[in-house]
Amino acid sequence: MSQEDQCEKVCILGKKFEPVAIGRLERFAADYERASGKIDIPAPAPATGKKVAIVGAGPAGLTIAGDLVKWGHDVTIFEALHKAGGVLVYGIPEFRLPRP
Repeated sequence: MSQEDQCEKVCILGKKFEPVAIGRLERFAADYERASGKIDIPAPAPATGKKVAIVGAGPAGLTIAGDLVKWGHDVTIFEALHKAGGVLVYGIPEFRLPRP
């Protein structure tokens, strides 16, 4: 789902003027940062040798798994369902959050 569907279509400024082009603003910011050459990607932490099991590949599980990997831990995610995403995939009706 794009910014045009979520934001710009319902932007209140669009009643009298043009809606805020949030998608274009985000694209400009990303392109500007890339062109500036000042992107600072932090180096991953050295491996700790610790193993962590995450039960559930919902938003919280995926978030902490990403953080633990950045901190140098070896992470395994266990998920009972077919797709990762938890409530974002299985709990929100399609009319609220259309599938890509």
